Amino acid sequence: MRTVSLSAITVADLLMRGVEEIDASCLRCGESWRAPITMLPPATTLAKIEELMVCTACGSRNVDVAPAWPGDAPKTN
Repeated sequence: MRTVSLSAITVADLLMRGVEEIDASCLRCGESWRAPITMLPPATTLAKIEELMVCTACGSRNVDVAPAWPGDAPKTN
């Protein structure tokens, strides 16, 4: 059985599965938020999204991202 790393999943893959947002969490201050992915190029990977994220609360680039699967409640602080 082949396992696919979440970081290798693309925006196109996520959109095909009904995911239109990602959950982001700052590993420095704990701020969490949802960010839309529908405007990103389809070949953009989760790893690239994570690399580009900046925490709006503290400015840290140490942000973790994960798909916001349909039916998941938004994260709150």
